[in-house]
Amino acid sequence: MHMATLYVRDVPDTIYHAVQEFAATRQQSINACVNEILNQFIEQEKKKAVAKEALQKLRELNASQPAQMFDTTELLRQLRNSPPR
Repeated sequence: MHMATLYVRDVPDTIYHAVQEFAATRQQSINACVNEILNQFIEQEKKKAVAKEALQKLRELNASQPAQMFDTTELLRQLRNSPPR
């Protein structure tokens, strides 16, 4: 598998030293630590996007329903069975 190279310029010293310390406490290289941080951030953003989409679907469903209670079980079932994005 080909791995890309990422160069980041103008990283503030405080951030660099924080990453350096974090990597040391985890016995990782700075490279491995930054890769892990980026991966965790991306996964969190994906989860936020899924939650935001689910909330939007709930709002749309709520807006299309008369002012009464509705069962969310079917909506949750549809969300679980829909392909991940």
